[in-house]
Amino acid sequence: MSTEANNSSAPELTISFAAAGWLQTYQFGVAKAIQELGLDGPNVRLCGSSAGALAASALISKVDFDALREYAVACVVDCHSSAFNAFRIREYVLVGIERFAVEKFRNDAQLREKLNKQFEAYVSVLPWCRTKVMNEFETAEDLEEALIASCCLVPLAGLPIKLRKSGEYVCDGGLTAFQPRKNEERTITVSAMYFSRADIRPSSFLPAWYGLYPPGPKRYREIFDEGYNDAIKFLVKERHVDASHLQRLKTLPKATHETKWDVAVDILTGICFFLFIRPWAVLIIYAEMFISTIVLLMVAAVHATKSAKWEHVYHSLRNMTSFRVFLHTFLGKNVPVNHARLERHSRVYRILKPILYG
Repeated sequence: MSTEANNSSAPELTISFAAAGWLQTYQFGVAKAIQELGLDGPNVRLCGSSAGALAASALISKVDFDALREYAVACVVDCHSSAFNAFRIREYVLVGIERFAVEKFRNDAQLREKLNKQFEAYVSVLPWCRTKVMNEFETAEDLEEALIASCCLVPLAGLPIKLRKSGEYVCDGGLTAFQPRKNEERTITVSAMYFSRADIRPSSFLPAWYGLYPPGPKRYREIFDEGYNDAIKFLVKERHVDASHLQRLKTLPKATHETKWDVAVDILTGICFFLFIRPWAVLIIYAEMFISTIVLLMVAAVHATKSAKWEHVYHSLRNMTSFRVFLHTFLGKNVPVNHARLERHSRVYRILKPILYG
């Protein structure tokens, strides 16, 4: 039913939807624009993590995004009706998947082929947070399971789930692949986080904590329109479509709905993240690499004739003595790192990578 992340036969274009939580409405707005502009053709791969997987699968399924937005708004209203409803995300997702995905799968004989060819849902396999790509959908249950697994944001969306066929326990894809395939060629990245480096992202301030708890219905609809507008502007700017499509832009209110409190919370969160969380994450990674190098040296000494053991030592030493992880954390793409090698030799890096780089 699924494979590990790989670079199988390359499509003409990949559109990657990042994890978003309740900010899925921004992703749905982007998806609507892509749908209207005809950029969701058969040679386009659509992939996503968490709510991004919902947007990607909805594009392939030719969902009515206005209807999907209104369903999401109804969920927001219900969520606001009780503090306990913030933990009913799985129920909201299940009903939405049944209405907008599973029902179409059962009624459209060609949809299974399209999904198997074009769609990838990312999940995180526990306990070592390994990325898994779910891209084989023989039955409606396979599709439902993949989407629920990708959206399993513990604890807001319940506990990790056990996959029917592999027996693996998995949770939200955003944990290990927040923005799938983000460094690949011919890829358009979409994220609802205003501070992200995605190609299509909010052009104005949008509190990141809206991903965990949504704003009111009116603001939620406006965020959908912002996603729609941002997508069209980017696609025109990059010449994927011609400038005549700018007339499609929605009229948005000039005044921002975010309060000074919203801004203050995001600023404080950002300061804590960059000054405390990221440095500690880097320190823990280097500590693990130091300990694993010592252990590997001892093992290699015992098995002195086995070159494979010394190869592990060599790669571990390279990881430990390189300052690229530290520099890349704060300087970004200006200091490249070998993510594949680090993931192979550091479980801690594999787990903390989303915290460091998204």
